[in-house]
Amino acid sequence: MKRINGRTIAYLSVFLVVIARSTFAVTIQALPAEPLHYSVADLHEDVNFVSRSLTQIHFSLGDETWAANIKSQAEQIKNSVKAPLTQAEFYVVIAPLITAMRDGHTSIPFPFRDIDNYAASGGKIFPLDVTHIQDGLFVLSDISSGQKIPLGARLLAINDVPIEKILTQMQSLLSGDRAEYRLAQLDGINDRFKVLLWMLYGSCDEYAIRYNINGEAREGKVSALTREQVRAERKKHNPPKFEPYEFQLLEPGVAELKIRSFVVDQKVFEKFLQASFKKIEQSNISRLIIDVRGNLGGDLDLATGLLSYVATEPVAIIARTELRVSQQAKADFALKIPTALRWLPVQYLDSKGREVWGAAEGSLVSFSEKPGNKKQGAASAAGLRFTGKVIVLVDAISTSAAEYFADAVQRNKLGTVIGQAAGNAPNIWYGEPLLVKMPYTELGFTVSRMAFYPPAIESISTPGHLVPDFSVARNLADELARQDTILSFALKQP
Repeated sequence: MKRINGRTIAYLSVFLVVIARSTFAVTIQALPAEPLHYSVADLHEDVNFVSRSLTQIHFSLGDETWAANIKSQAEQIKNSVKAPLTQAEFYVVIAPLITAMRDGHTSIPFPFRDIDNYAASGGKIFPLDVTHIQDGLFVLSDISSGQKIPLGARLLAINDVPIEKILTQMQSLLSGDRAEYRLAQLDGINDRFKVLLWMLYGSCDEYAIRYNINGEAREGKVSALTREQVRAERKKHNPPKFEPYEFQLLEPGVAELKIRSFVVDQKVFEKFLQASFKKIEQSNISRLIIDVRGNLGGDLDLATGLLSYVATEPVAIIARTELRVSQQAKADFALKIPTALRWLPVQYLDSKGREVWGAAEGSLVSFSEKPGNKKQGAASAAGLRFTGKVIVLVDAISTSAAEYFADAVQRNKLGTVIGQAAGNAPNIWYGEPLLVKMPYTELGFTVSRMAFYPPAIESISTPGHLVPDFSVARNLADELARQDTILSFALKQP
């Protein structure tokens, strides 16, 4: 139990990264000719399974009121299911029960089997790339043929459905506490908006659009596109290849580390950090920008390793953790023991393992993190620590390990945090999610079993999330011109 939130959070983040990137590019082999339909009885059993899993595993559902609300919502869902449904249709029904936890680590990935089946059969999707800025949804690009919707147009309605209604429905299917985080998941070319629009409203060959441009209300129509057409259009614009981390010199005396994910091999990441900080030392860098925007988290050990390069002494990222003990959590722990040793009570050799294994199901087990351990900043960067000005860039998608990292920098006055309010929950972090699968539809979902308390927070009732030292709002004109508003602001800092 030494890596209390490493592997499992990393696994969850793989799901999130897959979702965040081009959903329609996913390919699954041996697809059925037609989407499978599941009986009402089977669907009801899956609802019961989700309700039971949430109430048994999730950290916060030791609270009887929370548990009662989940069970009540589950009964309402069962009452609404009166006919067989496909996996994608059931997703729209069951997702709100999971996302009701308002916890970014308790989530349900898209039903990729049905999505890919639809795409492979020539199914069409919405052709506009969109972004949500402040209180509106705006067009970033139109990859349809024929009539074009002006870039920067504010969408008012799609097929006569008001955008406000569409966004409200989509948010109910997305995990996370803050609306800013949920809406940010719809941005850009990741196709989440397109897929959710299809699952909520079905397909069509043409979309009627009402929009506002320069204060004038207009109407237009755009043709839906197949997956192959979307891929062909994407290639024309040479989309940047996703790299989990990157180092570059921006200008004399200024370097940037882009850390887009902490879901990478630990040894490879450490080599990258060593090489980068050697370049920093050799290049006489006085300002280092660490960009964790769009970083959905991953292995906390990697975030701690990065932190050790800018901290002169061990830093406490996490002061205390609490685990909700469940049969599922114990079974997952047992799987981490080598098969040949599972017949032995080796779980009792570790102090934390003894406490978890001996605790009653439903109870909470608390662990205090000792200063100087791996999570709180190992002194592995001796001789390469950066002593200049540190700036950390964050946005609404900077969550989990990325948020923990930025919070530790800010709280310990190691640097300046710039950008948008980060994180998807109050400043008590849920994590260590268990991956479970519904028995009939086989939809997978994750459930947080732990809470992580930073040193400044004593109670789970303490409100708040990571607020930058300098808040910089996104700018539509800059987005359209592909100018980086937040980075430009950071570069102007002395």
